[in-house]
Amino acid sequence: MSFQRKLRKLAVKGTNKLRRIKEFALHKDPVDAILSEVRTAKPEPQLQDRVVVITGSSSGIGHVLAAAFLQKGARVVINGRRADVLAKAASALGHSGRVHAVCADIASAEGAQELLQQSVERFGSVDVLINNAAVMGTKDRPAWEVPAQEWVQVLGANLHGPFFCARAFMQWMVKTKVSGRIINVSSGAANAPVKGLIAYAVSKSALDALTLGLAADADGTGIMVTGLQLGSTKTDMARSFFDWAEYELLPPAETVVPAFWHAATADPRLLHGRVTAVWRFLMARDAETHIAKPMSVVERFRFVEQAVPSHIPEKDRIVLNRAENQFGMPQQVRAMLSTSNTLDVSRYPDPDYGELRNKLAARHQLPVQSFTFGNGSAELVERVLRVFTKPGEGVISNEPSWFMFDRFAYVHGVRNDKVPFNTCPDNGFDHNLDGVLAAIRGDTRLIYLINPSNPVGVPLLHAPFARFLEQVPDHIPVIVDEAYVDFADREDSLDVARLVRESNKMLIALRTFSKFYALAGMRIGYAFGRATTIDWLDRGELLFNISTLAAAMASAALDDTAHAQRTAHNCSQERIRIMEFLRSVKLRYVPTQSNMLMFEPPCAPDTLFDTLQQHGIVPARGVVLNDYVLWPVGLPEQNNRMMNVIRSCL
Repeated sequence: MSFQRKLRKLAVKGTNKLRRIKEFALHKDPVDAILSEVRTAKPEPQLQDRVVVITGSSSGIGHVLAAAFLQKGARVVINGRRADVLAKAASALGHSGRVHAVCADIASAEGAQELLQQSVERFGSVDVLINNAAVMGTKDRPAWEVPAQEWVQVLGANLHGPFFCARAFMQWMVKTKVSGRIINVSSGAANAPVKGLIAYAVSKSALDALTLGLAADADGTGIMVTGLQLGSTKTDMARSFFDWAEYELLPPAETVVPAFWHAATADPRLLHGRVTAVWRFLMARDAETHIAKPMSVVERFRFVEQAVPSHIPEKDRIVLNRAENQFGMPQQVRAMLSTSNTLDVSRYPDPDYGELRNKLAARHQLPVQSFTFGNGSAELVERVLRVFTKPGEGVISNEPSWFMFDRFAYVHGVRNDKVPFNTCPDNGFDHNLDGVLAAIRGDTRLIYLINPSNPVGVPLLHAPFARFLEQVPDHIPVIVDEAYVDFADREDSLDVARLVRESNKMLIALRTFSKFYALAGMRIGYAFGRATTIDWLDRGELLFNISTLAAAMASAALDDTAHAQRTAHNCSQERIRIMEFLRSVKLRYVPTQSNMLMFEPPCAPDTLFDTLQQHGIVPARGVVLNDYVLWPVGLPEQNNRMMNVIRSCL
């Protein structure tokens, strides 16, 4: 490496590090904001003199909640099984006239009744019951090694206790016509299996079911029943589960307090019969209250509009940030639009999209039953997750992968196991198919790969993929997203249609008309696979999900071979020219089979992006794998302007 290049790399790294330090220094930690909210809270009229009973509150989160409700003006009953520990906990809280300690084992019906009786005798009423008491059990122990007594103990504290307490307190509330609240403290462990912690996970999952059942029975009584799933915080229970480094990264237990204040005071109709996640509530309070699933913390995605100087005419502006076809629509599509007066859009579309389906069947040499259609391939990506996975199950994808797949997986509550690419000696990368096989677990329900990969540009090769597919268990669908496959020109690239014809595996290819065929604004894509697999995928299809016009335009685009040849030739030749240019200026790049290329920026990435915009070029912003930025392959004159800007930054 030349001295000049070393100096440039140091400058880029230094600039990036300074930017990260600046962002860190100016960033306000949300945990600090929550702690400030909790520690400066004032009494609240809705909680003034209300009676809040908290099980398992001699330490940990329960004790934190007791202090928090006292701070809001409530009267509090704390509970535990050891009288000496409970007495110290009550003393630490102060407020002697507003705190009552009840030593009782609420895992028994008698203990729950004792807790209710003493609470009513001391304060005359009960307004809120927080079923917080819980034990974890021994970690890292498979189910067949869990002692029977431990199983009984964990379910006794975590499930039987909440039921006995809820039953006793709800009997009293119904009899005395008190519109009280029951808050069951659950865990994120209820959403997915936790290896080596079966008793705890089962008890919390069952507790969520108990919450829903209690709420159904409570309808019409004025009693509100809700559940709060906690993430991990710094408590003695968490200390026994995490190693030191992991534990130190956990937030303080006080961070959960606002969610409990909310559950105790919000409109009961909002929360009744719902289990919400505290960690999501703290990120998006109103949204989680109303949505109560991962979507609550996912904002609507939209590309950020990037301005270019106003003095640059519209015709001289180059928009590259979405990797669209710079040739524009195919001529045959334009011609169809000019004579489309025969299309009658007063009627719903042909549900089979017959003309388009027949053309694709002939092109891929597959039966017409092997195809389904979507509102862009993005809708199909979301659909495969919706059809083949359930919350808590796992999928496998690459790292990096298409950001929208990651987003869809999160929204559906699916664990996304990421497999990095293999590095190659020629500065490139390769699909790590062995790594994908190694990542398969008992609950893996789907494998998602991209050919050529987005954004890395690496193709899947036919022979290695065929060997890989044979090793994938028959029940796992393998999804190959081929949004950019028409730009590839390697003869040994994967032929999915051939494998669909030859194999009995659940193999599905996803295609789009947005990129190569230049119909991004029409939102149309398709999938193909074995007829049985596609039939299952069709069960998640939205009614009439592509328009009559979109289907007609896609059909016309398939017929425009001149546009296809021009697009493919330009991408192939310009890829070569761009790589030759990058070699000449000694900038690393990753060989690609896509219409985008990753390369080492000549300066700090933001500096390059800003400079491009000043020259009328809207870039694909973002840094990939810490070292690379993207160059969407444009027309020759567009790429020339990119080269000129890059030279100016050297």
